[in-house]
Amino acid sequence: MRVIVNEKPVLFGYNDALVAVGVTKGVQWGAYRNFDSVKLGAVEARKLAATIRFKEGFVDEDVFSELDTLFKYLTGPLLHGWLQKLKDGMFRPQMLGYEVGLPVEVREVKMGGAFSVEGLSKESQGVFILTGGGPRPDLFGIADDGSLIWVEVKVPSSVSSVSEEFARPVAKRATALLNFINTEKRADVFLAAVASAFAGVGGGMSVNNRISSTFSMAPNFVLPKLKGEDTQVWFALVLVDGHGDSYKYAVYLTKATLRDLRNEKWVYDLYSNAEKDFKGTVVDSGDDVSALWRSYVDSVLSAVGK
Repeated sequence: MRVIVNEKPVLFGYNDALVAVGVTKGVQWGAYRNFDSVKLGAVEARKLAATIRFKEGFVDEDVFSELDTLFKYLTGPLLHGWLQKLKDGMFRPQMLGYEVGLPVEVREVKMGGAFSVEGLSKESQGVFILTGGGPRPDLFGIADDGSLIWVEVKVPSSVSSVSEEFARPVAKRATALLNFINTEKRADVFLAAVASAFAGVGGGMSVNNRISSTFSMAPNFVLPKLKGEDTQVWFALVLVDGHGDSYKYAVYLTKATLRDLRNEKWVYDLYSNAEKDFKGTVVDSGDDVSALWRSYVDSVLSAVGK
C-alpha cells in the first residue's frame, strides 16, 4: 500500500514480522521442554521452558537495550509453532501483532484533500481507528478459534513492583478493551483490523501478491468471538533471565477471560506464582527450539518472495 501526501509517496515505520524473523536467525542453539500442566496458585497453565543461546555478539545492547524487546520478537514465531503442536490457540501469522495499541475510538473518514491511498477514489469512505497511548500489550492477536491472544514479556530481575509494573497495567488495559467492545457494534472487525495492522498486513499488494511498501503479508482476517467480560483470551506470560548470549526462557499459557484480566489480584497472583516456578526451572536438554518457529518464518519469507 502506498500512502500519498501532497502527491509524494511515503512509507511508515518498519515491519515487525520481518524483525521477528531476523531475531530467529540470531539464535545459535536452543532446547525446550513442554509441560502439559503446571499449577500457578488457583490457575492451571501450560508451560514451555527453554534454554536459548544467541550467536556471539548478536545481542547488541545498542539495538536491544531491554531484554523484553528482544524476546518479544522471538516469542511471536515461537508461540506460533508451539500452539500448532498443542492444537490449541492456533493462529495465523497475519493475526498476531507486536506492541499493539488497543483501539479506543472509531471515526468515519473520507478520502480527499492532500491525503489519499493508492487504489481508492477521492469519494471512498472508511473508518479511522484510534488506538490508546502508553504501555501496550507486547503481543496481541486473534486465534483461529475466535479467542483473543494476549502476551506479556517480563524480565523478573527488572521488575521492582509487580503491582505497578504488571498487574495494574494489564488490568487497566483489559478494562479499556472491554469498554471498547461494549461501545462499538463492530468491535470484532475493528480488533481484527488492528491486530493485523500491527502484524505487518497491508493492502495494495503488488505483482504475485508479493510485498509492497513495508508490509509483508496479505490480509487473512479472523474475527474474534466477543462476549463482553466472558470473552475468551489465550493469555501468555513470558519470563526471561540471563545475560550475554545465553538465556532461560519460559511461556506460561492459560485460558482466561476479560473478567479475569480486569481483576488486578488475579493478574498479580498469576505473575507471582509463575515467577516462583520460573526460578526452579532448568532446561539442560530437549527438543530443537528452532523447529517451533519454522512455519512462521516460512510464511513471512514466502510473502516477500524469499
